[in-house]
Amino acid sequence: MKWINSFRLFFAMVCVLGAANSMAEPISSQFLDALDGLQEYSSQHTDFSQYELILGKMRYQYPRSPDETEGFKAEASRIFEGRIDRKVFDFNPDVGSLKAFSTLKDFLDGEGFNIAFTCEGSSCGSVKGWGTFFPDQADGSSSDQFYLSAIYPENGPPERVFSSHISMIGNRVRVTIDEVVLLVDMERSIENYANAVLGYWSEYGFDQGLPVTGYGLGSYELTTTMKLKYRAIAKIMENNPDFPIKLSGYTDLVGEESVNRELSLVRAKSVADFLVTMGVPEDSLSFEGRGVFNYMEEEVFDNVAPQHRKVIVVAFPAKEISSLN
Repeated sequence: MKWINSFRLFFAMVCVLGAANSMAEPISSQFLDALDGLQEYSSQHTDFSQYELILGKMRYQYPRSPDETEGFKAEASRIFEGRIDRKVFDFNPDVGSLKAFSTLKDFLDGEGFNIAFTCEGSSCGSVKGWGTFFPDQADGSSSDQFYLSAIYPENGPPERVFSSHISMIGNRVRVTIDEVVLLVDMERSIENYANAVLGYWSEYGFDQGLPVTGYGLGSYELTTTMKLKYRAIAKIMENNPDFPIKLSGYTDLVGEESVNRELSLVRAKSVADFLVTMGVPEDSLSFEGRGVFNYMEEEVFDNVAPQHRKVIVVAFPAKEISSLN
């Protein structure tokens, strides 16, 4: 088997996270083009994250057990993963909330979405509750609010999800639209990322560790993006059984030496534990905590250096490794 083509820049691997599964024009763009007096209030883009699609009324819930928290929650919802685009629009005072709602619903029907849930007025629940998911709507009017969520396509595995909350802010209608392009074929996305990882190693050598950054200050929790990277490594190990790896955890300079040493170990161990849940044999993994990253080699002396809060993955393959294709 031939070696895979290497990538010159490792950071190019992140492009697979945002790869769209559909080239359809966003509903928000169609909405903006179709209605007069519409102004964009804000815009937000997230390459890869979890998204909770609301499928039921928003109500205040008191904890029924020590594990539950008090607050506004949806009666029903579903979690998706993908690329999230949020647009918030304001209308001129002469456009009503019902007009905004009916226009969005018509677009979704025309695009072949399945309308999963709708509500209006008090049947949606507290507008403050909706504000936990749509903060720009928190000061809106419950009597004039609408919500709808939809999944595309109407039949078959989901590719995109959509939701919108509408309410009156003062004398203006405000519309928040979320459009999520899903990682429809998670295996394909992970395979693409795994090939990029192998490209990095074939370029620089397996003795050159693969750094995985993204930790918060003092944290060992894995973000969704970090988990995607480790799923890719698990995929490589699945295709190449004799592929042991070593995980070395590091911290930045913030904190006491003993605390940093322990934190670096916990970071490496949490990665090992995650890989085991992905089916990686425990005997193919080793991990260690190295404490503070070697700043002298990097010639960086900033106490708070996010790029040094990381785990470095070093592979020891027994034979030549090919691409996964």
